[in-house]
Amino acid sequence: MLHIGKRRRDAAMHGLFAAVFTLMALSSVGELTGQARGLAVPSVIIGTAGALGALALAWLILRQRAAGKAQRAVRLAMAAAAVTAAGAGVAFAPSGLDRGFVITVSAILAVVLALFALVAGSPQPADRLSSKL
Repeated sequence: MLHIGKRRRDAAMHGLFAAVFTLMALSSVGELTGQARGLAVPSVIIGTAGALGALALAWLILRQRAAGKAQRAVRLAMAAAAVTAAGAGVAFAPSGLDRGFVITVSAILAVVLALFALVAGSPQPADRLSSKL
């Protein structure tokens, strides 16, 4: 079981990440119908998935469900959203000179979300890990 201070600190950090991902999504919503749709769609997908995933993980940490199927499901959903966002970046990329830029930025944002999904959450205690090996 995690110490109560560590759980609160972990939950607060996940809350901070949720705020950052929310700002990312909100900053892109206005461009969904504009000319920057190729960047807006992946940004909204990544921002929404990151914010919801971070909030869900923070809640699971505070509820002392630090390790388990629920946390893995949240992390897997964020990874799936990263793949979806990368695909949306390719699908909505404009033709011409900007196409490569839009695809690259979408891929980088997708990698950021995938990395967050990989490291987010609260790790299992060492004694539980050693018993599974």
